Amino acid sequence: MSERRDPPDHRTTFIITTTTTTPCPILTFKLENALKLHSTNLIHPSQGIDLSVSPTAKYASFPYHDYTPYAQFISKEELLKELKIDSCCNKTDQTSSLINESCDVSSSSNGVCIVTRNIILSNSHAGTHADQPKHFEKSPIIEKFHTIQYNGDCIIVMLEHLLNDSLTISKELIENVFQHIQIPKEEIFRIILKTRKHHPTNDVEWTNDFCHLSKEASHFLANEFPNLLLIGIDTPSIDHPNKAPIIEHSHGEFWKQRIAILENLNLSRVEMRNVSPLPPLHNNNTNLSLKSSTSSDLVSSPLFKRGYLQTIFNPLQMGEDAIGCFVLFYPY
Repeated sequence: MSERRDPPDHRTTFIITTTTTTPCPILTFKLENALKLHSTNLIHPSQGIDLSVSPTAKYASFPYHDYTPYAQFISKEELLKELKIDSCCNKTDQTSSLINESCDVSSSSNGVCIVTRNIILSNSHAGTHADQPKHFEKSPIIEKFHTIQYNGDCIIVMLEHLLNDSLTISKELIENVFQHIQIPKEEIFRIILKTRKHHPTNDVEWTNDFCHLSKEASHFLANEFPNLLLIGIDTPSIDHPNKAPIIEHSHGEFWKQRIAILENLNLSRVEMRNVSPLPPLHNNNTNLSLKSSTSSDLVSSPLFKRGYLQTIFNPLQMGEDAIGCFVLFYPY
């Protein structure tokens, strides 16, 4: 039998501070409440589900005029091209010639010690990443979101069978779904939205046809749950690429309430089993504003999974505007 233990207790490992001298009452209030209502649910360490998307995934990195490529190894020649340096005029030495090549660094003739020197071209939003305030605000009141926002009690909301191929998550759908999630509003701290029935493989190229939140749905989520610290989604962005500037759309709605954002999650391994049928909606005539969604869809679909979210930041993907990360989910 696997060992059961409490999730990490962030009350003893983190201090509520921000990286600015300007106070942030909204965020401080939410963090204090999150610590007061810290989850005591037990988790199985061996049952953690990896929600991370590799920064090498082509579909997960917006190809902005080749400025934001997915993570990839590049050769010396490609590096010089990126730096706009003429390779004919560039003096090479033995060290630079070893880029992307293996070398034996063993000090003994009796055995080898092979290492490879690589250069990786990437960007701060490749793969799973945590948007930071400078991504959408020129001079934000806080420069980084707090670590606690990414770690703790979390619900994953299953929308993939309710969207009916719509790319927009409407306010009406979100309102109706949360009628059935019988958790007190003040105890909902982190919400992740599952929108994909089938997650793409890493070699699939980028397309703009991914699911995103409407501004109205984002406003509802940001203001309906007083202690909400984090919103996450299994697509490259909570906003569609044509929503610019993003500060005036979903990113801005969550920023007003200092809610952190996780994007490019892989929720394909989060499944619902042995779930009891849901009760009917309070208002059976409610229109979900989606082509064929009705209240019966909500009754027959399992809607959420609750667990503990753990986020580990990637030190090789740190940016002022975003931080690459590895995310694990431990179902209760």
